Amino acid sequence: MKHVLLQSCDTLLFPEGHITIAKNNQSLLQHLREKKFDLVIVEELELFDRIKQEFQTVPIVVAPLIGSISEAVEAMRRGAFDYIVRPL
Repeated sequence: MKHVLLQSCDTLLFPEGHITIAKNNQSLLQHLREKKFDLVIVEELELFDRIKQEFQTVPIVVAPLIGSISEAVEAMRRGAFDYIVRPL
């Protein structure tokens, strides 16, 4: 399912191919340290918090596979740009 989301983002949001996919959390943080990004999409609030702490200006969308209203409220309270529940 993760690859379907990434392909959709690549096709719909970035038709010119300007998307970077990190293989893990450490890789994502390294990419963010090396390059400026216009948007970051993460699956979990823990990673959201790590990114938000170090990179306060980058918009972050939280997109868990299984979400909840309480998690959405918490993500927005913490400063998420948006919260999107992916279809199963």
